[in-house]
Amino acid sequence: MLETWIQKFEDYPLVKKMTVILCVIGLVPTVLTALIGLYNSSSSLEEQKSEALLAIAQLKSDSLKNYFDNSKSILKSIATNPATIEATPRFIDAFNRYDGATQMQTKMQSLSAFYDNVFATSYKAQTGSDIDTGLLLDGANPTSIALQNAYISNNHYPVGQKDQLRQAGTTNYDLVHKEYHANFRQYVSNFGFYDIFLVDLASGNVVYSVFKEIDFASNLEDGPYAQSGLGKVFGTLKQKIQAGEEVETVFNDYASICLRMILRQGLQQRLFTLTVFPKQCSSSSCRWIKSVQ
Repeated sequence: MLETWIQKFEDYPLVKKMTVILCVIGLVPTVLTALIGLYNSSSSLEEQKSEALLAIAQLKSDSLKNYFDNSKSILKSIATNPATIEATPRFIDAFNRYDGATQMQTKMQSLSAFYDNVFATSYKAQTGSDIDTGLLLDGANPTSIALQNAYISNNHYPVGQKDQLRQAGTTNYDLVHKEYHANFRQYVSNFGFYDIFLVDLASGNVVYSVFKEIDFASNLEDGPYAQSGLGKVFGTLKQKIQAGEEVETVFNDYASICLRMILRQGLQQRLFTLTVFPKQCSSSSCRWIKSVQ
């Protein structure tokens, strides 16, 4: 076929041959120029996309950093608030004096039924997996069982709204809870925090939390949540203190947990903790699943 075209071209008159040659000479640079322009345009678009993605990533990074920096600043303000400094030892004392021994079998049955019928159902709906609820009560002491029974299983508010209960009884703990709970609950609402905990540094007991999830009243040293995000950060802070380090704040980026010491008469006697999970994870199912992770 090529030979046929060549033969035809040779038979063309000279004027026609020159016209074809000039057209080809003009067309080749035009095509090359168009291809180079297309390539450069494509490369420019890719660079613009990359730069835009990098800019977005930087903005998100800066936003997240500012979020956690602000959270720590707010935490410092809350932890140094006189009301918090006053409330913490009162909660610890009331927790330690709480009578959990009476009607223990009834309380245990009520709490076990809650874990089996309510929590396990929510957990499976969220994760698609079953959970051994017996492990969640492993090592629980009478005080833990009694307080969880009072503020979780016997709490008439639904899962994810247990924080609406201000007082579960008439004990000293209940009266202290009624006095301070509204303020801590308001902090969580105003600043978008996931939860606020009060933890006794000496014992590891979670003596108070706003949302009354299943780590409430547990022990972060030898309880079922010792290996949770909260438990690990608590352990890190306590090790630093025992090693003689001066520490006020420990922050765990992975677990999104920030802890700050409450200083009382210059001594690190109490611990105030605050978790700051993003609001996207504040649904009732997500909240309660997070408690066992």
